[in-house]
Amino acid sequence: MKYKNIITVVLIISLILLGKNNLDLKVQNERLNYSELQNSDLRKDLLEANINTLKYKNIFLKGENMASNIDYIYYDIPELTLKQQEYLQRLCNANNIAYTLILSMAKLESNFDSNSISETQDYGIYQINKNYHKFYAELAGLKKYNALDFYDNSKMAVAGLVYFREYWKSQGITSDEELFIYITNSYNCGINGYKTYIENNKILNRSYNQLIEKYKMQLEINGHF
Repeated sequence: MKYKNIITVVLIISLILLGKNNLDLKVQNERLNYSELQNSDLRKDLLEANINTLKYKNIFLKGENMASNIDYIYYDIPELTLKQQEYLQRLCNANNIAYTLILSMAKLESNFDSNSISETQDYGIYQINKNYHKFYAELAGLKKYNALDFYDNSKMAVAGLVYFREYWKSQGITSDEELFIYITNSYNCGINGYKTYIENNKILNRSYNQLIEKYKMQLEINGHF
């Protein structure tokens, strides 16, 4: 047990000490993978999985209405106002999504740039592809939305995570560790895209979920990225 603890500490320190340039390079490579998987139609994926959109939209909205009595945690993220951090915490708390997860996704997707539009037409802080704006808005219960608005984009992203979580739970994925991997990768490349990746590579991990996990650990240990 003593040696196991030492190895764990060494691994954590190694993750923290990895350089920014190395990290950025991995993000760029992940973007290329994401572009290659854009032919996997997310709406088709979810319909083929026989998921009822209204059902999961109601789960998300019900959770949001329950948010209250939160002891706010403020991380050292200059790009976000305190009001924005509080909004994300309410949203995550209501829907049982880890606050550090959604922050880590924003860091990886856009570096907290709500005005970001990628070459592949991914919009906002959570880089939601233009083809799926309406779909994510429906999940979030937004009749009117602006994909470049911090609050709308965040709500759409969290609703999507709830959607993917409920789908994979219905497929028998129940452990928190595995759900984290399945949910984050489905957000990045769609359900069928991720299934294809698993079939082709015989592994669950991709650089996308590993980078998010790394960011999440840095934030929880250091209080900043």
